[in-house]
Amino acid sequence: MGDKSTLPYGEENLCGQWFAYKNEAKRDPSEDDNGVSPENCNALSRLTMWWMSPLIFGGLKREVLSGSEAPKLPTEFRLENVAPRAKAAWEEEVEHSRAAGREPSMLRVLWSMWKGTLIKGLLWSSVQGVVSTVVKPLLLLLLIDSLGANSINATQAYYLAGLSLTLIAEGISTSTSRQYFNDRFGSAYLVTCSSLLHWKAHTASTLASNEKAILGGDIIKTYESFKQLCLLPMSCFSIICGVIMLYVTLGWVCSIGLALVFIILLVTLYLAKITKKVEHKALMAADERIAITTRIIEGIKAIKYCAWEQNFLNTVVDSRHVETEYIQQTRMLHMAAVQLGRSSPILAAACTFIVLALMGGELNPARIFAGLTIFQALRLALTSTPIGFTLSATIVVSLKRLASYLATPGVEQRQTCDEGVRIENGRFSWGGPFTLKVDKMEAEKGTLTAVVGQVGAGKTSLISAILGDMPMKEGTAMVANDSVGYAPQRAFVVCGSIKDNILMGREYDERRFYDAVMGAALDADLDILPAGAETAIGERGITLSGGQQQRVSVARALYSVPKVLVLDDPLAAVDSSVAAKIFDSLKEYAHDKGCCVIVSLNQLHFLPEVDQILVLSNGTLAEQGTYAAVMASQGVLHTFVTDSERIIGASQSQSKAPVASAAANTKTDDEQKTAASLFKSEKADRGEVSKNVYKEYVTSMGTFNTVFGLVMAQVGYIFMGFSDRWLAIWIQKDTDYHDEKALNLSVPGNRTAPEITLYAPVYGGACVMLVVCLIISSAFFSKATMQAGRTLHNLVLERLLHAPVAWYQETPSGRIISRLSSDLSTVDNFLSQFFEHSISFACTILVLFTIMIIVVPPVAIVLAFSAVLYLFQIKAADATNRDLKRLSNHAMGPVLTGMAETTNGQGRAVLRVMNFSEHSQTSFGDKINLMARYSFLSAGVIAWQNMWCYAVATLISTSTGVYMLWGPSSFSSTSLGLALTYCFLLPYFLLYFSFTFSVMRVCMTSLERLLHYKGEDVTQEPEWHVPSDDPSWPSKGDIQFENVMLTYREGLPPALKNVSLDIRA
Repeated sequence: MGDKSTLPYGEENLCGQWFAYKNEAKRDPSEDDNGVSPENCNALSRLTMWWMSPLIFGGLKREVLSGSEAPKLPTEFRLENVAPRAKAAWEEEVEHSRAAGREPSMLRVLWSMWKGTLIKGLLWSSVQGVVSTVVKPLLLLLLIDSLGANSINATQAYYLAGLSLTLIAEGISTSTSRQYFNDRFGSAYLVTCSSLLHWKAHTASTLASNEKAILGGDIIKTYESFKQLCLLPMSCFSIICGVIMLYVTLGWVCSIGLALVFIILLVTLYLAKITKKVEHKALMAADERIAITTRIIEGIKAIKYCAWEQNFLNTVVDSRHVETEYIQQTRMLHMAAVQLGRSSPILAAACTFIVLALMGGELNPARIFAGLTIFQALRLALTSTPIGFTLSATIVVSLKRLASYLATPGVEQRQTCDEGVRIENGRFSWGGPFTLKVDKMEAEKGTLTAVVGQVGAGKTSLISAILGDMPMKEGTAMVANDSVGYAPQRAFVVCGSIKDNILMGREYDERRFYDAVMGAALDADLDILPAGAETAIGERGITLSGGQQQRVSVARALYSVPKVLVLDDPLAAVDSSVAAKIFDSLKEYAHDKGCCVIVSLNQLHFLPEVDQILVLSNGTLAEQGTYAAVMASQGVLHTFVTDSERIIGASQSQSKAPVASAAANTKTDDEQKTAASLFKSEKADRGEVSKNVYKEYVTSMGTFNTVFGLVMAQVGYIFMGFSDRWLAIWIQKDTDYHDEKALNLSVPGNRTAPEITLYAPVYGGACVMLVVCLIISSAFFSKATMQAGRTLHNLVLERLLHAPVAWYQETPSGRIISRLSSDLSTVDNFLSQFFEHSISFACTILVLFTIMIIVVPPVAIVLAFSAVLYLFQIKAADATNRDLKRLSNHAMGPVLTGMAETTNGQGRAVLRVMNFSEHSQTSFGDKINLMARYSFLSAGVIAWQNMWCYAVATLISTSTGVYMLWGPSSFSSTSLGLALTYCFLLPYFLLYFSFTFSVMRVCMTSLERLLHYKGEDVTQEPEWHVPSDDPSWPSKGDIQFENVMLTYREGLPPALKNVSLDIRA
């Protein structure tokens, strides 16, 4: 270990030479706070979302939103507060399920934890349903009925004022319901599920490997679904209240329309059921593709060296083709349900009114337009219900997958003893044909035990059995309680400094840190590194050599001076002198510090110096004892040593050789100066999403598909506007007829009842054509968007596989995986939907404005002013939401990287065995808190837009009503009814155009991130094949280097200089 008195550093500063600079206190970026939060504002501000206004209006001024400007995440949704509750709730659910003989359910866990939030959301949803389908149509009916008076009276003013207040109340209830279900419960869902997944990852078997797929493909994907799923409770209440009001308003004849509505609803539910099955297949296909892609990224060196890129490219492309086939089926089923939902209120109203007319009933303007308002109010409900049930089915599938993973048996906890390791009659197996047999094994305190054997004999399996990773089928195994240090065969390192990797959240003790560094022979390396122990280690340890990484892993195990120290082949990646120093340290930790040291060795010359040898052969502990005793038995070890190329005596003398500097295994000083910039910073996009992104997407869709789908959507909504205008004309004709008939003015030659054969077929035909056009439009858009997703993925993947190894070394794997999982999932499942929805709502608003101007020309002034306000809020909200989504996307990469570090290779065992789970959970919590923070605010922007859209609609409807009642022109009851009905439709269409357009623009940031890897962000190798390639090359296997200089990647100093060599075949 070295004599402290010979050090140039005093006792008070043993490690001072290794800390080139003092670290500032680490700050959780999710703690940044600009002072604005739903937790520190009044109830009215929370109710109206006014607390978001400074952040949103600031979007018009700033170039880009920084993380420090964003309000903090509410305390109740932070992982450190959620995780203990989630773990307790899951364990309680497992106990109750076991007692009841059922499978544990994540749905019950979420209900038990967040039922207060869900109940409040349900209450606000019921208010919204009553206001939109009861109060609003009733006030409209009374207002139109009051037009019979000869003069304007105060009652009409009260009715109009009531309608304005009703719109405001509807806006507040809709926004608040969305807050509870989307913002609050959505955030709770994300953090709860993520915390449980990460907790389980520490105790799961090392064979488990689908955590990243569940996190990226299930949890994050379904979290995005809450933007639409939050409408389902409101829809259910609206349907119940709407049915009651339709009967009150129109009588029994409404049952015709309701029957059609519920037939369509049953059809959509059946489609949702089918969608659930297809969605599950799509998720499984996505898991397979992501798993293959992850393996490619982790093994990119081997793939490049073996020139297997084309083979793996073909494999992933084939997997992606299968996935997109399922996604397209899901999209077609989903959009069929949506279009049936959109058109069902129009078809139901048409059936009801036509049957009423055929039976000789009067088309009373007040009742017809009140009924039409109710049917149109059900539009949201009937559209959202199939979407909601489809998304619910998807979430149920994802939660079942998560629950299934959480319920899988974890690593068995070994029995504990006071010290050492004991195994008796042990039989261990991974589940395959290989079984490890250990009849009796004992390693005592203060001893150094070596595990040896030929390749495949079971050395690593024995290590895994001791640590509890390898399942025990028979026997007993006991390990010293809560005091194990472990260095795996493949070094486990995480993003952070060398100091962070050694401490792993433990309290810093200078003496122990010094001893651990010296014991791992890492001191010479730290002396050379400019930042010393603060040198940053990138993902996969790219700034350190393999030997340095292994010594960091050894130092981590030594730091706590554990009762049991287990090391799996720690000397494999170091030279002989460094190996001798580490081995001497292990002897000291065993004999002087009382550790039970168990080390797997292939360096046979060290065996005479150990206290006990465990010899494995074909999965069986064949021999054990001292070196002399085992060799004397002339058994497996004797044969193994005899066949070895080394001579024991020479090896022993070599092991006593003076310790050389480890600098030979270390990168040069100049190289390490670049350690502060391990990875290229992720490209931070600013401002508007480039038009080239939209162009790329539309081009990938196909110009014909896009244009034809757009034309059919516009034609469909023109039919909608025509049908409503035609209905108004029909009602007016019918009203005039009945008025004249009541006044006995019907004489030969005068007007007769309107011809049913003229008005009914035209009205019904226009409604049917609306449905036909919308379905054709959806079919083209579904096919086109899937074509775009498939094309863009394949282009990105091909470019990634053309990237050199150096690019992968400077790019975190989580960043790559996040683009090919969550970002691609957003493009597949949400961008495609919201792109079509935005077009649909834009076409509808254009038709509504046109009809309103035709009916009430002066309202064009109000519409123009309102349009300015509306576009103002869209611009402000879009700028803020776009930046928040970008921040959220950037925060997602570290989340996936953190999960990968927890579950990659032997990292899971290190974290579990050495009790680093709490530190890992804290680190992961910082990352998920940051992502949840930005996602929470992004959802808040949508709720804020909800309030703004209702304010604009209130302005339009109030101004229209005031002008039509008290203006200089005289308007009929049918004109007033149609205009006000359209005014009441405006909040829905304005809100959902604003919502879908904003979400579509936000989704474009995911496409933007994906397309980064289709452009110059990914450096490229030369072409794999060129016409001049000689198929006979290489003709022989000679390798010649002449004055070769090599770097790990561009920008780094040389790793090899002036190397010349000649290797003959």
